[in-house]
Amino acid sequence: MTAEEEADLSERRVIMLLKTGVSRGLIHHWRNGKTSMGYANTPMPAVVSKSDHIRQWLQSDPSLSSHEIEKRTGASRTLVNRIRKELETPATTPLQPLKSPATHVAECCSLGA
Repeated sequence: MTAEEEADLSERRVIMLLKTGVSRGLIHHWRNGKTSMGYANTPMPAVVSKSDHIRQWLQSDPSLSSHEIEKRTGASRTLVNRIRKELETPATTPLQPLKSPATHVAECCSLGA
């Protein structure tokens, strides 16, 4: 039994109530681009890029296959694999110790001599 039948409402009445709820800010239409995802009583969260969405999936469950993430996010396998490598590769640039201003000046001046 649908909610319409349970509440004994016509489809026309349901549509009218839905439009009224949306116009008053009580109901929020969730969309992904042009695709309607449905309605909710809370506003849709800020739009997240595909790359960010992939990062969220990989960080929450690194064991997910690239194919599964590709299906869930609509991204290409190439993008999923690139971001997976990005997250798995540690930063390779070691931090250099800071030099004193006097050492820095001495090295610069001795190069020109």
